Amino acid sequence: MLVVALAIMASALYFSGISVVDIQVQNREQTQQALKQAKQALLHYAETHADTNGNGRAGEFAYLPCPDAVSFVAVPGQLDPNEGNQDGLSCGPVWRNRMGYLPWRSLDMPPVKDGSGSCLWYVVSGSYKGEMSSGLINPDTLGQLRLFDENGVFVRDDIAAVIIAPGAVLAGQNRGASANFNAVSQCGQDYGNQVAYLEGSAGINNSQLLNVADGVDDFINAALVSDQQAVPFNDQVVAIGREELWRAILGRSDLAQLQDEATEALALCLAAYANANANRRFPWPAPMNVGDYRVMNNYSDVLNAGAGYAGRFPFHLDDSNAALGNALLDRLLDNAICSNLNLTTTAAINVNLNDNNAAHRILLENWKDHFFYAVSKDFALPNAGGAGCGGGKDCVEVDGTKYSAIVFFAGSAYPDASQPRTNADKAIISNYLENGNDADFPDNGGDGEYNSPNPAASNDRMFCLKPPAGGGGGMGGGMGGGMGGGLVEVTQC
Repeated sequence: MLVVALAIMASALYFSGISVVDIQVQNREQTQQALKQAKQALLHYAETHADTNGNGRAGEFAYLPCPDAVSFVAVPGQLDPNEGNQDGLSCGPVWRNRMGYLPWRSLDMPPVKDGSGSCLWYVVSGSYKGEMSSGLINPDTLGQLRLFDENGVFVRDDIAAVIIAPGAVLAGQNRGASANFNAVSQCGQDYGNQVAYLEGSAGINNSQLLNVADGVDDFINAALVSDQQAVPFNDQVVAIGREELWRAILGRSDLAQLQDEATEALALCLAAYANANANRRFPWPAPMNVGDYRVMNNYSDVLNAGAGYAGRFPFHLDDSNAALGNALLDRLLDNAICSNLNLTTTAAINVNLNDNNAAHRILLENWKDHFFYAVSKDFALPNAGGAGCGGGKDCVEVDGTKYSAIVFFAGSAYPDASQPRTNADKAIISNYLENGNDADFPDNGGDGEYNSPNPAASNDRMFCLKPPAGGGGGMGGGMGGGMGGGLVEVTQC
């Protein structure tokens, strides 16, 4: 009895030295470790998605998984085999943020839990979610989430995803079984019931999303003692910003190679378009301002070069097709002339831009706001007379050599250069092209003098279309194929 009494006294003395704050600190450290682990897993997913992850396809760089937010009905008393998987096509409408549990199974890891034993929650920006994607995922794509500190003071915006540790249950929160979930769950049985886990302060509620297209949702991060406030909250939040998401991805050599190949393929597709009409005419460019840059049909040619002879690449050719009287589809990349493109300058491969699931087509869809185009006045529509660049004709030049057209790809914002690319800045060509080439836009004469890429002053790529040998065709329109002497060819500028 004496030994027992002494043991009890020793235990009481030991535990009396452990304060509530010590326990909170220990739980917080465990939570921070869980949040860090989850963040690294999500960054790895985005970096390797184009290789192996989820339903990833080549060309899908920086895609983030959907949350696990769907209530599954499995065999009562058994673990649900779908728990922890991202929702895929149930990821909500396009351009809307999505909330749910961290999809730990899709991230190839066990359930990740905070210091209270609760599974982590996860919100992905509608601009970066892998399913129902925004249609424009590149380094200039802004995140639709913002983070505030425990006092409601702004911390950062432009966030692609947040991970939330819900902490212990607070007064008024009930984490009991959901009526529509009768399987054994590893993360609680209130799937989709955010208010049972998440809360907020200072007018910010972590459990609610605006659920509107392009809506920006706010999240608040709790401090160590935020659960002791009059209105307690204890959500701990970690953010994944746009720049850190892209940091590792932009270093991938295969991304740079794919960009080169896609640019050459686009130039070859244009050459095929010109070679398919007797007078070797090219389409008009699209304007710099296309409205919603995520929609490919908005990159539409402008009648009679009304916006100049240089602008954005025209992925939609309704005006040019009508002027030529041809039977081509208005969406350039959907035409058969763009289905069998033999690259020669960057890689000896065959590219099919018709295939929506091919890496080059996916990259073009996601980076379409980075492609630009200049056409010589003598090779632009209207479709009348022969075309050529000799004898003082109006043609664009690169380093003194005349060409019929040029395709540009603007890389990421150039280091040490001020190149904002939010929607309000996308119509300004100097935010994309460097090395003096921006000064020629919109090239109202169709005879601009451009410079070839200079790695010391630019990260742009350029492919030039050579005038056909022997001039450019006879009179008349139509889809003449090999008429008129030579063919337009593609070369790297």
